[in-house]
Amino acid sequence: MRWAQNIPLQSGYALWANALAREVYVVICLRDPIHAMAAFFGVLSTGRMCGVASVEIAQNLSDEFVILDTPCAPSSTPLPEHESTHFITFSGGTTGTPKAILRRTKSWIYSFERQGITTSDRVAVLGDLSHSLAFYGATEAANIGAQIAFLTPRSDLSKYDINVIYATPTQLKLLCKHIETHPNVTSIFIGGGALNATGHELITRHFPNAKIRVFYGAAETSFITISDANTPLGSVGKPYAGVTVQIRDGGIFVHSPMIGERYLSSDQIIAGSDGFVDVGELGHFDDAGNLFITGRRDRAVNIADQLVHLDDIERAILAIGSIEHVAVVALPDVLRGHQLACAIMGNGRVRGVKHLSARCIFTLNDWPILPSGKTDYRRITAMIKDRMT
Repeated sequence: MRWAQNIPLQSGYALWANALAREVYVVICLRDPIHAMAAFFGVLSTGRMCGVASVEIAQNLSDEFVILDTPCAPSSTPLPEHESTHFITFSGGTTGTPKAILRRTKSWIYSFERQGITTSDRVAVLGDLSHSLAFYGATEAANIGAQIAFLTPRSDLSKYDINVIYATPTQLKLLCKHIETHPNVTSIFIGGGALNATGHELITRHFPNAKIRVFYGAAETSFITISDANTPLGSVGKPYAGVTVQIRDGGIFVHSPMIGERYLSSDQIIAGSDGFVDVGELGHFDDAGNLFITGRRDRAVNIADQLVHLDDIERAILAIGSIEHVAVVALPDVLRGHQLACAIMGNGRVRGVKHLSARCIFTLNDWPILPSGKTDYRRITAMIKDRMT
């Protein structure tokens, strides 16, 4: 992977990296996204492996990692041409401890060549580069030679000449609050969460000329499925080009040319002996081959001897209407095993949802989100517990 822009700045980071031992891994924790991208491509040019992560993740990594948290100055020294064949991504830690994932550069180049982004595009990524979606979108644009705009969900998009957006559903909902319509946007790639009918209608209204492509994936697998104009609501689409998806006992298993190689912390190979990855989620196909996600295995709980999927409860609440965000959590209960509690944001009224008592529903004025753009379940759980005591 190469970036044809900011070569002197890339060279400055390459000089810094060349002073390191060859076998170390570099984790980039720079606030300025231009510097973070220059550091990534600059370190790769020395043949060393690196990735971008938050300070919180970096501080919990082993001594094999060298943290780069101080900006380097540009250099006139020619950029090295060793270029590493591997780089590092990090799982977001939404449902557990973040993991460092070693993957080949060609695993991302594979999708770069199939997304349809060109040198004439102007790509906006929302959120911090420590999140894999923003990092992927920026790296794809850089490698292809498209322009990149590093924005936040609260940016005024009318000030930017943008035609492609990479974002989560939560980020797009926040972005829509700050614009009326933006007809110049022609493509929106949505990952990191489900998009319901209300969200789809909202995005279509604010971006009337955009082709909306919802994709499903994971840090370990990259793209698994992607939607198109014929995808039914509630589905994440059909398998991405070259990807095979199997349902085994309700679980989703993936075989793909984009799978990461191994976890650096344990040397555990990501794919099983048959080449498939268990992504830890449950789902099913319809007769047309569209994949529907039921939810994560670790988001299924027992309530009075019934298996309840928290993601199903969230979808039911969002379907009520006039609810912008919802988070359902399970709390221990001596008699029933678990008790559901819920946080919402919006004007809708939640009534008649099975297993959910009205006294356990709380309305928030501000929605807690992670740097990745996903809902911060840990913070919401703490807020709910505080209100229930």
